Amino acid sequence: MTVIQKENKEDVEVKPYDVIEAWPEPVDSSLFDEIVADIRKHLHITEDNAIKAAFWSAHTHMFSQFEHTPRLVITAPTSACGKTVLKQVIHAMCDKAKDTDSMTGAALIRYAARGDMTFLWDEADQTFSQRNTDTGVTKAINGGWQQGGSVDLCVGDNSEPTQMKTHCAACLVGIKLDSKLPRPTVERSIVLYMEKAKMGSKRFRRKHQLPIFQEHGRKLRRWIDDNQEAIAGIEPELIEEVDDRAMDLWEALIQIAEVASPEWGKKMRGLVVRDGRLDDDAIEKRLLRDIRRIHDELRPLPAIPEGPAARWITNKGVQPERLAIELGGLTDVDDSSERFWATFNKPRPGYGDDENQTRVKGSLITKTLKNVYVEKKTIRFGTGENDVFKGLEWQQLLTAQSIYAPIKEVESVTEYVPGADEEGDDGIPF
Repeated sequence: MTVIQKENKEDVEVKPYDVIEAWPEPVDSSLFDEIVADIRKHLHITEDNAIKAAFWSAHTHMFSQFEHTPRLVITAPTSACGKTVLKQVIHAMCDKAKDTDSMTGAALIRYAARGDMTFLWDEADQTFSQRNTDTGVTKAINGGWQQGGSVDLCVGDNSEPTQMKTHCAACLVGIKLDSKLPRPTVERSIVLYMEKAKMGSKRFRRKHQLPIFQEHGRKLRRWIDDNQEAIAGIEPELIEEVDDRAMDLWEALIQIAEVASPEWGKKMRGLVVRDGRLDDDAIEKRLLRDIRRIHDELRPLPAIPEGPAARWITNKGVQPERLAIELGGLTDVDDSSERFWATFNKPRPGYGDDENQTRVKGSLITKTLKNVYVEKKTIRFGTGENDVFKGLEWQQLLTAQSIYAPIKEVESVTEYVPGADEEGDDGIPF
């Protein structure tokens, strides 16, 4: 809590939030590397979640200049997963931050109307439980995620109708909070999942570790002050794979990351694709184009499949699960460090970054391809009774790609003609 002495020394104003004093010297963007590293050093947390925490904290220093300020939801399946500790770390790095365990809608609205405040709300699973009937809290949280968000209240002795702004930054913390929050609130939130640390892990000592993040907060304040104009002036390019609401949600963090460095901008965009709501049409196009890449890179394909029967691939067709494995190993055309399909699914709590959990699944591939009229068929590769499997025909896959997701560069090089084989006219590409 910050106490500010007014000109009249007899009057003392107590601010309901903590004010950060900017670092006295210029700070470079390596600060973000340091923050992410320290969060991971002192908390049990994945890199993606540490990046979310770092850049969300940075955006709170100038959130009023962005069109949208995402809510940060910190949740876990059980207690003792480090949610409150992470909230304390984030508080240390945010300016005008206010902690609360409970607040009415009226209080939130009046606080938000005072200025550019950041609320860090512990035990939010109790506030947003079905037993709580205070809809004013939800309305203020939802409406306040964008500039111009407001509610009208009757205030004063004469109950004068007054418009109160609700634009604020908010971090909500609670057990299974992503399933308890109203859907519109989740859609306005970046969700950060915490997991319980292993037995014997180093514990967070507030008096020793918190000063580290308080210093980071001062440096963030200075870095944002020095780079506000550049950040506000950026209009990020749309990310093809995510929908418009996801872009609104992440735009502020993308702007900050792109000013920090090209590497951070690229890393943030990769995180958005992994975490954002994906645009179905864009996913279909990318899937078809990447299937074409796999087909061309694996040529010549075998006539007789080898290995486990559930993962067969031949020059006539491929099983969906084998296709999923190949897609998981495919690197991005423009960035060899990114593998879109390897992190297509969000990791479930308790599984960390296990690629077997995050990689795209064969069932999802089959479901998506039905939208472009490609379905599993019986594929025969020999004359024997067992020389057959259920899979996806290359002829159908490549025909769908040429129609729904054409790639001029690829088409001109390989000169693929749907329905025609390069060594014959049996209609089976290889």
